[in-house]
Amino acid sequence: MAEMDDLKKLEEEARKLEKQREELLKKIQQQQSLQEKEKASSNAKEEKEFLLAKNSDIFRLITRTLSLMDQKIVVHSCKTAYIYAKMLTYTRKFTKKQIAQYTVIGLLHDLGEFKIQNDTRRNVQTGNNAWSHSIFSYLYIRNFSPLGELGNVVLYHHVDPIKFEEVLTTERLEAAILCLADRMERMIGEYDSNDSIKTLFSRFAKREERCEVMEEAMAIALNAMREYNIATRITSGEYEEELYQMLDNLELTEGEKKKYLELLMYAFDFQTDEAFLDTLRTISISEQIGEVMLVSEYERKILSYGTLLYDIGKFAMPLGILRKPGKLSNAEMLIIRSHPAYTEYLLEGFFDQEIINVAARHHERMDGSGYPYGVQGEELTLCERILAVADVVSALSADRSYRKALPKAKILEILLKDVENNKLCPHVVNALVKKYNIIMSAASFNVQRASKAFVVETAIAYNQLYARLKEM
Repeated sequence: MAEMDDLKKLEEEARKLEKQREELLKKIQQQQSLQEKEKASSNAKEEKEFLLAKNSDIFRLITRTLSLMDQKIVVHSCKTAYIYAKMLTYTRKFTKKQIAQYTVIGLLHDLGEFKIQNDTRRNVQTGNNAWSHSIFSYLYIRNFSPLGELGNVVLYHHVDPIKFEEVLTTERLEAAILCLADRMERMIGEYDSNDSIKTLFSRFAKREERCEVMEEAMAIALNAMREYNIATRITSGEYEEELYQMLDNLELTEGEKKKYLELLMYAFDFQTDEAFLDTLRTISISEQIGEVMLVSEYERKILSYGTLLYDIGKFAMPLGILRKPGKLSNAEMLIIRSHPAYTEYLLEGFFDQEIINVAARHHERMDGSGYPYGVQGEELTLCERILAVADVVSALSADRSYRKALPKAKILEILLKDVENNKLCPHVVNALVKKYNIIMSAASFNVQRASKAFVVETAIAYNQLYARLKEM
C-alpha cells in the first residue's frame, strides 16, 4: 500500500514537472517571439534612419544629380518617361510594377548622352550619335541596374518607326511605344498640341510600307493622349509628381536601391574609364580596411554608402578642370575643392547625416587643415577617417596623365609622413600597413576584373550593337 502511495506521489510530481516544463517552454517561445519582433523593429528602424525611405527618392536623387551635367537631357527624359508610362497604362496589359520598371527605362533612355557628349576617347565606332547614345544607355541599364535585359527596348528609340518589323526584341511593342514617346515629348514641347502628333502619324500612314506594331503603338499613343490629357499635364508641369508616385510601385529591396546608386555613380565615372576604375579601387580599399579594423555591421553599411557616393559632387565640376593633365591653378583648385560641399547638397534629405558626412568629409584632415569645413580630430568618425585614407591610397596607386602609379615604398612613406604631421588617422594607416599587400592585391584584382567586364567587354558589345543597328 505504501508503495502504491509513493508511486502516485511520483506520478503527481511528474505531471507537475511536465506542466512546469510546458509553461517554461511557452514562456521561452514568447520571449523568443518578443525578441524577434524587437530585433525586426530595430532593424527596420535602423534602415529607416539612414537608407532612402521611398523608391522614388532614388530617382529624385538621380535626376537631381544628372541635372547638374545637363538639365535639358534630364527634363526630356522625365517627360518621355511619363508619356511612356501613360501609354503603357492605357494598354491594360501591364501590372503597376511592370509599368514602374518601364518608367525607369524611360527615365534612363538618354543616359548614354552624357558619355557621348564628354568622352572623346572611345575605342568604338562613331558616326550616328543617336545610335551611339542608345547603345550606351542600354549597356548602362543592362550592366548596372536591376532591370538587366529588360532595358533592351532603349536600343531602338531612334530607329525609323517604319522599320520596326526588323527590330530584334521580344518586347517590340514596348520598344515601339518608347520610340513614339521620345518623339512625342519633343513635339509637345514645341507645339503643345495633339494635332502636330496626329500630323506626324499621318505621314507614317501614307508610306507604302506597313508596320503593324508601330500602327498599334500609334493607336495607343493617340488614345492615351486623349484619355490622360498628357499634353496639358506635360506643359503645366503637373506630370512630375505623378511620375514619382508611379516609381514608388517598384518595391525595391535595399540591394536594388544600392544598384541604382551604383548606376548613377558609374554613369559619371564611365565618361572616362580611369574615373570609373578609381571609384572601384577606392571602394575596395575602404571596405577592406573596415574589415581589418573590425567595424560593426552598422558602420560597414555607413561606410559602404558613403564610399559609393563620396564623389557625387563632381557632377557639378567642369570636365575641363577634372581632366586637366597638369597642375591646377589656384582658381581651379578652389573650384575642385567645392565638390565635397556639392556632395553634401545633393545627398541632403535623402540620407542620414552619418552617410552624408562620410561622403562629404573625405578631404578633411585630423589637424583641421582639410576642406571644405576644416573638421578635425575627434569630430571625424572612424568611417570618415577610413575613407580619407582609402582615397589617398587609391590616388597614389593609380596611373595619372602626369605620373605613373607610385610604388609601395613611396606610398607608405607618404602615408606615414601624413600620420606624423597629424593629417591622417594613425590607427587607420596602421591597419592598412599591416595588410597592405592583401588589401592592394584585392583592389587590383577587382579593378582588373571590372576593366575587363565593363571597359573591354562594353567596347566589344558596343561595336556589335552598332553594326546591327547600322544594317536596319
